[in-house]
Order: sequence, then structure tokens, then C-alpha cells
Amino acid sequence: MTNILQIPESLQFYFENAQQAGAIQQILEMDSLPLGLTWEEIEHYSMAKLSAQTTQLDYWLFSKKLWESTWGQEERFIKNYQEVEPEWYENENTVDNVWEEDTFYKAFLSRFNLSRRRFIIKFLYSFT
Repeated sequence: MTNILQIPESLQFYFENAQQAGAIQQILEMDSLPLGLTWEEIEHYSMAKLSAQTTQLDYWLFSKKLWESTWGQEERFIKNYQEVEPEWYENENTVDNVWEEDTFYKAFLSRFNLSRRRFIIKFLYSFT
């Protein structure tokens, strides 16, 4: 069965041109509110920051759906592995890290005991 993934509007806007992507990236990189803003400018900045963070979240959600519709459907590969718990990843699959690294993955432990060692295999999807 073929799944058609819908690309969120925020990602369409982001990837539409480099200027838009640059503006979103610049907002995301700002750690604090710029000085000297009026109340109206603070409101506009806050709305822009929230919009940029929504773009990041949409990227994470889209990456997860893309993984699930590709590797997640490959039972012949993953049936011999046990998925590791989310806590194993530490910060690797956070919204920020997936955004910065352009990579979403899930890790699995081998169900086979090879020389008394278990190994981890990562099924990943990378946009780079």
C-alpha cells in the first residue's frame, strides 16, 4: 500500500526559497529578545518565533512519518531486531537535533547473540 505524505505548509514555505529559510533559521538562532523593541514589535517577534518553532516541529513530525512509511514498513529487516527504548537516544531525536542534523532514526538491537555480543543497527532517514 502506498502512503502519500502531505508536506506541511510551514515546510513548503521554508523550502520555497533561501531567503525564507534564512529568516526562519535566524529567528531560531536568537536566544533572547532583541533590545529596543516596542510592544507591537515584541508581539510580532513572538509570533515569528512561534511560527519558526512550529516549522521545526513540523519537520520532526514529517521526518518521523517519512521514517515510518519507509523503514518502518520493512518488516523483513526489522523483524530480527528489537527497537530500543526512547530514553536510549538521549537528545539525538529531539526536535532541535533532528532540525540541526537533518537526520531522524530509530535504533534496534539484534535479536541474535553473535559471539555473546549484541549490536545496534540504526535505520535512518537523512535529508542531506
